[in-house]
Order: sequence, then structure tokens, then C-alpha cells
Amino acid sequence: CVAYEQGDVDEARRWLYRSIKMNNGRHAQGWLALAELEEAEGNPEKALVICQASIVQYEKGLIESRQRYKKERDNDRERMTQHGKDSKDAGRPYRKDRHSSRSSNDSVSLSLTGNPEEIKNSLLKSVPPYRSGDKFLNVFRHWARLEERYGTFESADQAHERGSLAFPLNYKVKLDWAQYHAKLRNEDRARSLFVEACTQAGSHHADPYRLYASFEISLGNYQHARKILFRGSQAVANSSDGGLGNRRGLGQLLVTWAVCEWHLRNIPRAEVLFDHALRLTEAGDEGSELRSFILYCIAYLEYYERDEVYLAQHCIGLCLKENLLPGGNAPVWDLWAEIARDLENDHLEDECMKQAQKCRTGDKDDRALSSYDMLKASAMESLMRQNPWHEKLQAVRGIKGSESSSSDSSFYSTIRLPSYRKKRRAAKQQRLKREEKLMNYNSAKE
Repeated sequence: CVAYEQGDVDEARRWLYRSIKMNNGRHAQGWLALAELEEAEGNPEKALVICQASIVQYEKGLIESRQRYKKERDNDRERMTQHGKDSKDAGRPYRKDRHSSRSSNDSVSLSLTGNPEEIKNSLLKSVPPYRSGDKFLNVFRHWARLEERYGTFESADQAHERGSLAFPLNYKVKLDWAQYHAKLRNEDRARSLFVEACTQAGSHHADPYRLYASFEISLGNYQHARKILFRGSQAVANSSDGGLGNRRGLGQLLVTWAVCEWHLRNIPRAEVLFDHALRLTEAGDEGSELRSFILYCIAYLEYYERDEVYLAQHCIGLCLKENLLPGGNAPVWDLWAEIARDLENDHLEDECMKQAQKCRTGDKDDRALSSYDMLKASAMESLMRQNPWHEKLQAVRGIKGSESSSSDSSFYSTIRLPSYRKKRRAAKQQRLKREEKLMNYNSAKE
């Protein structure tokens, strides 16, 4: 990393090649970093070869390790049977020098040898399905994304299949696969994979249910999406911690459910779900982004659906206090400007429009940036530090600086709020007529 920051790409490569020789080629972070570096440097074909080579060695290593374990177990049983060990000795496992059967570190290379079908059958027969903490999961997922971006449909599908075989109990692999088919509009295949991902996730996380429902919402199947979200909330709420603290993604699921109910015109339930989601956000800066988004949604709903202009303004104020709306605060200022126009407050409307324009153009008043904000931004930058080739990699992938590939950012991109521009004008005219009738009635009564 230091060599890359100093501009010496070849030296960075040499260090990464040395890292992948550690642990008999089982250093997942080294393989992943090397593939990312090559992609950032404009060598996607080499990045694919690196991922494929790492996975071939990983799968072979899994099979060989399992075979050694079975062989040693059988030898222990045979030895105990022959010598008739007592119960005390029987509980003491026999161990031989395993280093003799392992290959040396120098044998690690970018080799793609091996019959994929034989490796697949061996994995299914001999490798245990659950391996907690295995970091090669990230290598499989990265390889599949590379194939989606630079390969063919067949190669991408094969990469996802290899990942699901290597990690049959991990919902993230199936979820990636389902989202890939959802992008291609292979609806039946996407649905079957989403169902498998939800089954595998169980009560562990809400993301499979939420993304499955978002897929159905994108197709206009709001009723079916509502059922999926209900099942997901039930599953996560019945987990060991009840989904508290949003560690399992229940907050995002409830926001999606609230928007779904909103589209179905069930406004009271949408309000309740937004309220529950707001309570599940993490305290402090960690939950500010989600809290800002929920408060904006509530303000939007209260203004357009309930005509509660003062409650909407209150939510806008809380949202701006959090100051972390995904994509910037321009929509918040636009909404406040519209409320000010409704209240016939020209000065407030002008100020809101100016602030919205500043947010869009990136024009920030230096005086408005307090020392606390600068300290917070600096701390966040160091905490969320990426590899030195991260920005270059984002540019190669065509991802803008304001966007992110994180799961949180992808969540906000799936939310589509109802549009009210034309409806609001008609509602305003009706409200003015009601106010005029009331004024006429009061004057006549006097």
C-alpha cells in the first residue's frame, strides 16, 4: 500500500505477490487486493485470472485438507481398535506431522489447472458446508462481480454457482446471484434465488427479504412485496436480539415496507412503520444517515398526504440537524421551499431555494462549517479508509465520487417515493377554497 501511494505500482505488485504465498496460498486479503489493483490499473483480464487462480487453489486446498482429516480420523480409529486403548487414552486424539503432507509456500502460482467438474463433485462430497470466518467468501463474491462487469453471462453465472457450492449456507452468495438475474430481468430465476437466500438467512438478517421485496416493487407487485416484508420482519423480530439496534437490517426493511404501504395508499400504516424504523436507528453519528432519510420521508408524507405543513417543517428541521441525507440536502431544501410557498412566506422560500442551489453546485460557506464538523469529517475519513487504489478503481468502474458501492447506498437507490407535484397543486386549490368558504361563513356570522 505504501509503495502504491508513492507511485511505485510494480513494487506494490511484488509485495502483494509475496502476500499470496502466505498460509499456502490461503491469504484471501492478499488475493483480493491484488485483483483490485490490477482492475484499477486497467487490467481486468489479469484481475479475472488472479481470482480464478486463487479459487482453484482454495478449492483444492479444501479438498486435500478434508481428505487428510478423514484419513487421520480413520487411522486413529483403527489404531484404537488394534491396541485397545482405555477410555482415558481414547479421548486423546492422535496427531502426526501434518507439515509433511503440505506443499511449500513457493508452490503458489497463478495456475488454472484442474477439472472444474471434478472439483465441484469433490466439494459436494467431502467439504463441510459451514466454515465460520472464511474470508475467501469475499474473493468468490469479487470474482462474480468481475465476471458480471467484464465477462459473459455464462461466465458470471458459473462464478456465482461456484460461490454457492463453496458456501452453501451463506445467504450473501445467493443474494448476489439473485440480484444479477434481477438486473437482467430473468424474473423467474431471480425469484427462486431470492427465496433460497431468504431461507438461508432465516432470522440472521433482513437484507434478503428487503431486496426481494424491492425487486417485486420494481415490477409493480406491491401486494406480494408487502407479504415478503411482513415475513422478513417477523423472522428478524424473532431473532435472539429481536432485531434491536438495527444490527440485522430491520430498520431498512421497515422503511421499505412503509414506502410499499404508501404506494398502496395505506397511509396510517406507513406512518407507524416509519416511526418504528426511526426508533431502530443507531444512536449518534452511526445512525444519522438512515435517521435523516426517514425524517425526510416523514416530512414528505405529512406535507403531501396529511397537509400537515408545521409537522413537516418540524421533521425538516430535525433532518437538517442530522445533515447526512444520502445524495445531499437539496431535496430537503426544495421541500421546505414548497412549504414556504404554500404558506406564502416569500423570504423563507427564497432562502430555501438558495440553499438548495448551493447543495447542488457544491458551494459551501466556510463559516458554516464548524470545527466539530471538520473534526467529525476527518475522523470518518480515517475510520472508513480504503486501499490507496480505491478512487482509481471507482473511476474505472464508472462510479461517481458521490456514489458508493456499499450496501447502505444501494438501499437508498431502491427507494422510490410517490410523486405529488400535480396532485399538490389541486390540493392547494381545494384548501384555499375551503379557507375562503370558512372566512365567508365567519364574516356572515358576525
